[in-house]
Amino acid sequence: MLVMLATNGYKIAASAEYTMELHKSGVSVIYLSFDGVSDKSNREKKNHLIIDKLFENCRKANGLNVMLVPAAIKGVNDDEAYSIIKLAADNCDVVRGGRLQVMEQSIKHLSAVLSMSSQLPVEIPIYALV
Repeated sequence: MLVMLATNGYKIAASAEYTMELHKSGVSVIYLSFDGVSDKSNREKKNHLIIDKLFENCRKANGLNVMLVPAAIKGVNDDEAYSIIKLAADNCDVVRGGRLQVMEQSIKHLSAVLSMSSQLPVEIPIYALV
């Protein structure tokens, strides 16, 4: 059974023990709300500052995977789509994919960015909700 936990990731990044307990309790995927890699795109959550620690704790949990879930908004984070995909590829041992929630005004720009993702050395499944 697949159990996904939707979160901003703060508690997972703060405690390896908590993360291991989540995995032991049956959680298999962290469905991470993650809108970008900069302060500009993450003004409220700022979870880009804790993403490395979150990945580290998921690795320690041995089998707890992450799905990155950005909402792509023109003028806010649409210029970071490739960086998010590259972050996923660079951490493909724990990141199993992404669900890109595309706002209508961002579709044209993001289709070009997503085509660039084929240049990455690993394949990360990216699903777009439009």
